[in-house]
Amino acid sequence: YSGQGVSLQVLTQVVLGEGSGDAQSSSGYSFASAALTAVPSSYEAAPVPSKAGSSVQPAKKGMKCSACASEFEDAGEYRTHCKSEWHNHNLKRKVKGLAPLSEEEYAEVALDLRAGFQGGD
Repeated sequence: YSGQGVSLQVLTQVVLGEGSGDAQSSSGYSFASAALTAVPSSYEAAPVPSKAGSSVQPAKKGMKCSACASEFEDAGEYRTHCKSEWHNHNLKRKVKGLAPLSEEEYAEVALDLRAGFQGGD
């Protein structure tokens, strides 16, 4: 892996063998473990805030549509949205790699489509 710019590091080593060793299991095998090597500071985990006095806000209870970038209070409202023409239009835009339209932008585009106007050819 060194040719790909990746370095591997052994953090611990366990040796399984028969006979005497550091620790003896009930099956007759002994386990000898090497000392844990030091972990670089870049690999250390960030501290986890405690729940008491934590500044982490609770997750929102609503639903979010990834195609339209809009949020809804409950599942019923979300299901109704998923059946709308606005949602279907944004799904088609998402497949094409385009940004979603807001509800107001879609209302304007929908009027143009109903009137027979087509986008810039």
